[in-house]
Amino acid sequence: VVCNHCSVKTWKDEPPGLCCNNGNVSLLSIEQPPEPLLSLMDGDTEKSRHFLSNIRKYNSCFQMTSFGASKELNEPGLKIQGHVYHRIGLLLPVEEELPKFVQIYFMGDEQESIDPRCHLMPGVHLEVIQSLQNMLHEHNNLVRSFKSVLQDPALGNHKVIIRADKTQAGEHKSRFNAPNTDEVATLLVDQDAEKYDIILHQRNDTHPRIPETHRSYDALQYPIIFWKGQDGYFINILSLSSGKKVTASDYCNYGEIKQFQSYFEVQRTIPPVHQYIIDMYAKTESEHLLFICQNQSTLAETYQGLRDAITSDGDINIGKRVILASTFTGGPRYMHEKTQDDYGRPDLFITFTCNHTWQEVQRELFPGQKAIHRHELITRVFQRKVVSLI
Repeated sequence: VVCNHCSVKTWKDEPPGLCCNNGNVSLLSIEQPPEPLLSLMDGDTEKSRHFLSNIRKYNSCFQMTSFGASKELNEPGLKIQGHVYHRIGLLLPVEEELPKFVQIYFMGDEQESIDPRCHLMPGVHLEVIQSLQNMLHEHNNLVRSFKSVLQDPALGNHKVIIRADKTQAGEHKSRFNAPNTDEVATLLVDQDAEKYDIILHQRNDTHPRIPETHRSYDALQYPIIFWKGQDGYFINILSLSSGKKVTASDYCNYGEIKQFQSYFEVQRTIPPVHQYIIDMYAKTESEHLLFICQNQSTLAETYQGLRDAITSDGDINIGKRVILASTFTGGPRYMHEKTQDDYGRPDLFITFTCNHTWQEVQRELFPGQKAIHRHELITRVFQRKVVSLI
């Protein structure tokens, strides 16, 4: 079935609006990457196969932030537990330490920055590093903005701020927008920072976390995916069709089913994409929890019989009580409802497992892909078969 709003193909028994929320979510398309990244992703040459097998290393060579979480990495899977966070370091390395992450971009000399990248990740090829670096310096808006900052004598010992909002070019001499684009964060030198801005210090003892609602949160961590330095998800992103704010959940659905569909034909097979999807899921859960915390009075009024939640353990000081709605996956009420639905007076106990060789899965794989590379496809096919069985 083809969606009337975004022209995405879905199965006829899937719920309507799964892709674009019935036309309420419409975002800009992801462009095909330029050379050499496009050729490196095709998998047809020895260099390309080397790149794809070491893609996580190459992304780490150019990422500007660190990735933090309790995680287990067992190829081809990545499992995290707890809160996901990104940290950004200092503009300059500590004495006697090699530059890393964003510090390499502030070295000034493009040739000098190649050696630290190769030193950070053994096994990468210098030629590939050099070609990718040239591409990012030419096309990545964040990198070009950093270069603009470096050329300004006002930098001195001041801090640099990546603004969470956008500012028109020419508004202030200390604001740096990459030319000819409307998708770049604004960099300021030694200005007052707002709550959700990213602050980079010359030298400091702190490594601040980046707000997950910052527009550059994704581009700083995944330069191989966001090669242009374009915006990822942020809290005030608006739909092109309705003008309303887009939630992280809607952004994920639209991006996974529509926005990245053609662009990720090859990229779906590589670890940074899988990590990005996990990152976005964590961001969605965090946004859901924030909404619940900020709307406790409204949510509480919709519930009946919450006296037990208010009076139980009333003599224990455990801080502010937060009531989780039954719609929050994994919450007590969610688990209680699912338990009652699944185990209330059972007549049959049926187990149903997913088979990656199902025809529906194999038919939708892109060339060179395996079922383990298409988590979203397996989930959708499995859900259809479970509903059909019930």
